[in-house]
Formats: sequence, structure tokens, C-alpha cells
Amino acid sequence: MTATLVCARCMGTWDVWGRDMQVTAEAITQHLAQVHELHGTSAAEAIMTSATLGAKLVDARRNLAAVTERARGTRDQSEAVTVGGITGYDSAVLSGTMRKASPRKQAARLMAYDREAKAWEVVAASERAIRVIESQIKREHRDKLIPYTEDELRACNRIRTDLGWHRVVRVNKTSVSVETGYSWVDRIPLAKVIEVRKVADA
Repeated sequence: MTATLVCARCMGTWDVWGRDMQVTAEAITQHLAQVHELHGTSAAEAIMTSATLGAKLVDARRNLAAVTERARGTRDQSEAVTVGGITGYDSAVLSGTMRKASPRKQAARLMAYDREAKAWEVVAASERAIRVIESQIKREHRDKLIPYTEDELRACNRIRTDLGWHRVVRVNKTSVSVETGYSWVDRIPLAKVIEVRKVADA
């Protein structure tokens, strides 16, 4: 099982394989310190894990490399059919003046130029697709809720969810039990906790 980690600051990516999470976390921490000068910042706060968007970004970059290579090939073809090449060309050719009429060669030139133009349009579209994915990653990272640690939750007596504030009864491994005003408690998953506070009881 693999996942792709994406640095929301520079869009660097890492493929994580199964049990390599600890090794990867250390590499990311080193990356944050060396590249972004972020010291003491947990990997969870600076790295967004998204198997879907991360994989899309990797695929989009590979696609861009492939279409760019093809576009460069069409440029070579355009230069090959242009007398003197695109740079240092015979001005009479591109100006439309034919030193020697040749409809077949003229048609070949126009087809080569058209192929190159379309190829670079594909490159531009691929670059736009990458920018869209990167924007989605940044937005998801910005909106991502970083779960509180168990120690942070045990130090508070109030938590806030999207339903409002709750008084903490006890903290469990995967959830927080809160008062309901009745004889039972509600269990709230840790990932649902938006904010925590320590409030002095009257």
C-alpha cells in the first residue's frame, strides 16, 4: 500500500511504502529544516497527505515531461523543413516568397508548423492542469484540520466541534467523551476536535 506525501510549500512529493512512514517522516522533517528553515514544526503541520491529489500531481508532472518532449520533437521537425532552420532561416521562405515553387514542400512545412503549434498548446494545457492541482493541494492543506495529540486533549477541559463547545469527561485513544446534559456521554472522534481550551470551573 502506498501514499503520496506532498509538501504544500514547494510541492515536493514522496511516495510512502507501507511501513516506511517513520523513515519518510524523518526525511520530511529534514526537508522542512533545510529547504524551508522550519525547525520544530511537525511533519503533519507542513505536509499534506493526499493519496488522490498527490498521485494526480505526480501523474500530471510525468505527462508534462512527456508532452514537452514530444513538442520539442515537433520543433525539430519544423526546423528540418525550414530552409536554414527556424533560427537563421531563409527570409524568403517564411515571408511567403518561394525561390522555387514547390506545393508539396510548402504543404509539408505548413503541416509541420501546425503540428508544433498544437503540441505546444498541449504543453500549455498540461502546465495549467498542474497549477490547478497545486492550488487544490494548497487549499486542502490550508483547510486541513490537524488532530490534537492525546496529551494536548488531556490538558484541557473544553473542546469545540462544528456543533459547539463541550465539557470533557475523559480522553480516550481515538475519541473524547463529553457531557451531554443527561446521564450519558457522547464520544467525539479526535479528528472532529476543532479547538481546545482550559477553563476554570466556577
